Amino acid sequence: MKRWISWTAGLSVLALAGAQTWAARAFQRQVDSLIAGLDDGEPIPPHHNAIPQIIRDFVDRAGPKDPVPTRIKLRQRCQMRFAPDEPWRGVDAEQTISVGELGFVWLAESKMAPLVSVRVVDAFVGGQGLLEVRQFGSLKLARATGPDVDRGELMRYLAELAWAPHALLHNPNLSFRQLEPNIIEISAGSTNPARVRWIVEDGDVVRVEADGRPRDEGQNVTVDRPWEGTFSDYQVIGGYRVPRHAEVGWRLDDGLFNYWRGEILDLTAETPA
Repeated sequence: MKRWISWTAGLSVLALAGAQTWAARAFQRQVDSLIAGLDDGEPIPPHHNAIPQIIRDFVDRAGPKDPVPTRIKLRQRCQMRFAPDEPWRGVDAEQTISVGELGFVWLAESKMAPLVSVRVVDAFVGGQGLLEVRQFGSLKLARATGPDVDRGELMRYLAELAWAPHALLHNPNLSFRQLEPNIIEISAGSTNPARVRWIVEDGDVVRVEADGRPRDEGQNVTVDRPWEGTFSDYQVIGGYRVPRHAEVGWRLDDGLFNYWRGEILDLTAETPA
């Protein structure tokens, strides 16, 4: 009897491990499919939607314009927290940003405990946003989609184009409006457009902000909150001059809550074959 119980327990453990492995592989296939959905075709010529000179100058400072990459891949070392009173947790992440269309995929992994890891995918592909969190890459902890997520993820794409500067000239879906000599509004989308403001100092974007980005506040409640981020420490990485450090936060009722900070370790520009 004891041997039978031991065999049964062993088979149960193997079955559970197999199910977790299958779910983790399915999640990775989902991420790979999202990345494959980002445009990697020939870049279009620079578009002419009244691009402000300050934006053109920023792209000039970023480095070579030819060949124009189709996608930018980043490797990041980050820290995140989910509430102002929580500790920062280390995160390793990889991000792919599309140049010719509106799209990105961010895949991150964090060790929540010695034997517990969490994987997160944050994406905007094909006009749709997605945020999904999985323990061990298998057990689904959270998933968010819908119009608010679409707009929020598109705002992230616009804010992070400092890491994919060619898109500012070669993505025809972007619109620009100069608000002040050093402040540019970048927008995209038609029915529910996303808008962010770039603040430029000495030729570099040093700050991004938005009056209201959708924030999930629990209990199925989403609130548009002021959102902002900073870029600093511009360096040549992978042949392009981009900010190495960044920090992002929400402006809550009791002040600024920074929830993400990190640095770029590597940058790879993908070009058409």
